[in-house]
Amino acid sequence: MNRLLIRATHRDLEARIIEGTLREGLYYRLNGPIAQLPALRERSDKNVLLEHLLTQETQGPPLNLENRARQALLHYAWPGNVRQLCNVLQTLMALGGNGLTLFDDLPHKIRNRTPALASSTKALLGNAEKAALLDVLEREHWHISRTVRCLGISRNMLYRKLRKHDIPPPAERF
Repeated sequence: MNRLLIRATHRDLEARIIEGTLREGLYYRLNGPIAQLPALRERSDKNVLLEHLLTQETQGPPLNLENRARQALLHYAWPGNVRQLCNVLQTLMALGGNGLTLFDDLPHKIRNRTPALASSTKALLGNAEKAALLDVLEREHWHISRTVRCLGISRNMLYRKLRKHDIPPPAERF
């Protein structure tokens, strides 16, 4: 019997092994071909994907979106990615109405775009953390012991943060 198991995660599994929250043996059993897909908010083909989902998800006549509603769906940050978009479309279809989905029919969070602000705030914090790390590393001449002492974190935490921000460790840097 041939079986194909598709796995999806937004977590860094190798970091989870280092943290001790994922068994290494399980990681190697699950590890296979990797397809990195961008987050929905970063995709340039959102309109095509939305059209595909609108026709695929509907059992009967397709869901028609008012232009303002379509634009709100396209510009929303989608922290839950495609799964969240599918759930919203299924809810809109279940609520149905007259076949035309208006902007006011959309969930409150999408109309007000609060997750977009949250995701941009998270990006700003990430950029600030990366800049602070680089600043301390440069100031301490990439001396790891002095850097972790200055930051008040463990060596492992420093290495995790370096990986998170794609900063090569000192040995790979020079």
